[in-house]
Amino acid sequence: MTLKNKAMLFVSTLFLAANIADARPGGRPGGPGGPGRGGGHHGGGYNPRPQPPRAQPPRPIPPRPVPPRPAPMPIPPRYPNPGPEVVIPASVFQRVVGQGVMFDVGRYFNLSGYYNYRIAAVEIQAQPNFGQAGINVMVNSQPAGSIMVDAYRPYHVVYPNNARIGVGITNVVFFVSGDVTIQSVTLRLSAY
Repeated sequence: MTLKNKAMLFVSTLFLAANIADARPGGRPGGPGGPGRGGGHHGGGYNPRPQPPRAQPPRPIPPRPVPPRPAPMPIPPRYPNPGPEVVIPASVFQRVVGQGVMFDVGRYFNLSGYYNYRIAAVEIQAQPNFGQAGINVMVNSQPAGSIMVDAYRPYHVVYPNNARIGVGITNVVFFVSGDVTIQSVTLRLSAY
């Protein structure tokens, strides 16, 4: 047997052994029968260690719908040369429940110190506890204005008549219909 024949026999034996290993159920490492190094139609090489799943990017949160904007506030009446203005704020935080319930605002203000001043505006900040609520503003038992309080419009302004403190005004009263929390009341007084 020549050296060339021995070499051919050796190569064919290796080739035959490789084919037998590929045909077995487990296969050789890297063969089509199983994962491993080299060979096969799956790209070869050892499979890397299993990786944890990649973090998914956060899903965008859809924007919340914007509530409708309230109607613009009415323009206050203009008076010539109103003179110095005094602002008297009062924190009330009082819940009023019922139909036509009287709420005396005068107890939160010392109006006797502002003799002959005119009430230019009454600013009311209120929040309904359920649905809507109505507030009628009475100055010296005369209607000065009515407002409807809802969740979208907690701030209201009422412009009463030209009565002056001590001359025509002795009390400021709210008549409330519904369930409302009156948070604050501000009186704007004018010396004119």
